[in-house]
Amino acid sequence: MADDEKAEKLAAAKKRYEQLKKQKGKKAAKKDDKDKPLSRGASPVPEAEPEAAAAPEPEPEPEEPSAPAQSKLRSESFRKGSSPLSPSSPSDSVTDIYKKQAQRIEELERENKRLVSETQAAQARWRKLEDELEELREANSSVAELRSKAKQAEQADTELEKLRTDIASLQRQNAALQSSSRRRISTSQAGPSDAAADLASKTNTITTLELELSKLTTQLSTLQATSATQTARITELEAALSSSTAELLTSNAEATDLRAQLAAASAAPDLAAARAHIASLETKLAASETAAAEATTRAATLSKKVDALTALKTRSASQSQIQTQGVDELRTRIAALTDENARLKRAAAMHVGDEEAVEELEAEIAAGLRARVRALEAEVFELQRGGWLEARRGLQPTLEGFEEVDLQSPVGGKKGHSTLTDVISSGISAFTGDLPKGGRARKQSLKAQGQGQWSDDEFAFDEEAFRKAREEEEKARLERVREVKRGLEQWRGYRVDIADLRAGWGGVFEV
Repeated sequence: MADDEKAEKLAAAKKRYEQLKKQKGKKAAKKDDKDKPLSRGASPVPEAEPEAAAAPEPEPEPEEPSAPAQSKLRSESFRKGSSPLSPSSPSDSVTDIYKKQAQRIEELERENKRLVSETQAAQARWRKLEDELEELREANSSVAELRSKAKQAEQADTELEKLRTDIASLQRQNAALQSSSRRRISTSQAGPSDAAADLASKTNTITTLELELSKLTTQLSTLQATSATQTARITELEAALSSSTAELLTSNAEATDLRAQLAAASAAPDLAAARAHIASLETKLAASETAAAEATTRAATLSKKVDALTALKTRSASQSQIQTQGVDELRTRIAALTDENARLKRAAAMHVGDEEAVEELEAEIAAGLRARVRALEAEVFELQRGGWLEARRGLQPTLEGFEEVDLQSPVGGKKGHSTLTDVISSGISAFTGDLPKGGRARKQSLKAQGQGQWSDDEFAFDEEAFRKAREEEEKARLERVREVKRGLEQWRGYRVDIADLRAGWGGVFEV
């Protein structure tokens, strides 16, 4: 676009130069024609008729729509119509000519003043354009800063790629650790649960890091796109700046030429040369005004573009700060993950060496638990069978060779058989220390009979010995209950699957 504009401007300048050459040639021919009748001024009366005859025949002029060409035509028509058709006397014609020339000189001076004022206004505009150029140069410095920011963003992209490679290696290590930990979990049950939980947490952190990395990659792609657009805009702005500077240089050269031409026009004694200078100055002023208008429009567009670039700069700076913070956080997390991986590796090495010892301990604990369960089953079976009653009877004085029979009760002659309710009540009484109903009745009857029949000293009931034996039995029972309660803590995590209990059978346990 800039090359096309330059070519168009060069073509227009060439056309203008050719037109000015043609106009100067025509004016020189007219000047020669005018000098010839002035040299023959000794006989003005006979020459008046050919001048009058030549007045209605204007020379062919090229059609120029511009204002300077129209003013030139007006001046030529005024000059041609200035000669009198029928002067009364040579003195009157000379005075009229001098008056008209004085009027024309005054008009030219006014036009010169107007042109000077217009040139001053043009100079003020050029100064404004120079100020705008300085502002554009400052914007160019901001563009350089944006380029440096884009380079920093590219460096951050390279660092992120390095971090991705590190994370990929860490993921491979975690996968290897997870596979090894799963193999250990299949062999051992106590320790690897914590390692599995740690590995699960590490996998979660790795997934979150991958999500954050994907977000950062999207942000980097957007930043790269914005940087590409910014570079394209920067190139466009640089091209516009170069074209505007070239135009300003040309306008400055034209202004210097205009000043020189104005000085020459003010010093030139010839009116025709002054008119030619004025026409050329008018054309150049029109061209300079159009160039100044174009420069102002371009400066406005450049200022808008500079504002947009500053906004993009602030946005890119904020995004780069956010990216640097994210990179620092990722580095800290990666360092923590590496430490955790090292710890897990050490723990895995320790677990590999301790697997055999753990299996031996588990076997010993299982054997002890089985033995304890069998002992408890035996105690329960003894309690259900009522063996504690036999032990208690062994502590009491027995009636050898006699059996007490209650003759008054209708079922006294029948021999009692133990039922399920008797077994349950006997077990409860073993823990509580109370006697069943039959035992109480038998004790009362024995006591009554002992008071009535066996009042001798050899069959007397030793209450002190019975009390001591009962206290010892109560202590042993409490100690047994405490041991059972303490042993229950070792059974946490196990399930008891009790099948049909038979005589001499125990429960089924899963260890």
